[in-house]
Amino acid sequence: MGHVGLVLHDRAIPGTRSNIDHIAVVPSGVWVIDTKQYRGRVQRRDRGG
Repeated sequence: MGHVGLVLHDRAIPGTRSNIDHIAVVPSGVWVIDTKQYRGRVQRRDRGG
């Protein structure tokens, strides 16, 4: 069975100058994805219990 869903990109937020980078509407729910461009190395840190 294939995956079913809808992904919207770069959606404006009415009344603001902001936007939502990605919105995924899939069987598991609606996901809002904010993406940024970072420089440098990615690290994993375990903190706390």
